[in-house]
Amino acid sequence: MNDLVKIERVEGKEAVNARALWSALEIGRDFTTWLKSRIEKYQFVAGSDFIMESRPPELGSGNRGASTEYFLTIGMAKELCMVENNEKGREVRRWFIQRESELSRVEAGMSPIEILARSAQMLLEQSKKIQEQDNRLSQIEARLTTSPTDFYAVSGYASLRGIQIDISKASILGRKASKLSRESDYPIGEASDPRFGRVNTYHLDILKTIFDQETTHGL
Repeated sequence: MNDLVKIERVEGKEAVNARALWSALEIGRDFTTWLKSRIEKYQFVAGSDFIMESRPPELGSGNRGASTEYFLTIGMAKELCMVENNEKGREVRRWFIQRESELSRVEAGMSPIEILARSAQMLLEQSKKIQEQDNRLSQIEARLTTSPTDFYAVSGYASLRGIQIDISKASILGRKASKLSRESDYPIGEASDPRFGRVNTYHLDILKTIFDQETTHGL
């Protein structure tokens, strides 16, 4: 069965990205205006009928801030299809109903082990999505303390590698990075950090060397 709208697992429930549904229904007006008017008119409830997720901007997206994604329950998605009262809405709604019917038949014929394996696969996919989001957040946090490309503050680079360090440790690593930078003829940059004010930044080669040495000795 071809997917008219991708079904995702969000907070353990099957859900539809609202923007994907809007696209499938070929709505002739702005997405945000359409969705907010439907939520208000039909009194859909956040947390019950839909879930909002704040997502960080993709790297390289300029100054664009975090975006909010809406994920709708299948029930809300079907209702939105119905209230459009046009052929496209009826087509997508029939697809949802057919999919639910086929899924019920498949699950009815599955053994307990098969059902468990299917649930495990869904959890794995959800875990991968969470990890990808965490990785994006770490990169964004690291870039907050960056000057030129490939230069990071000690705290930013630690965040990028998923390492927790306190101010005292960051200061020690900073002195080592400064010393190695001078010995290796690497420039030392400077950037603004909301926590520490102005901080030095170092080339990735320098930081990798310092952190690898510290990791070897139990950072």
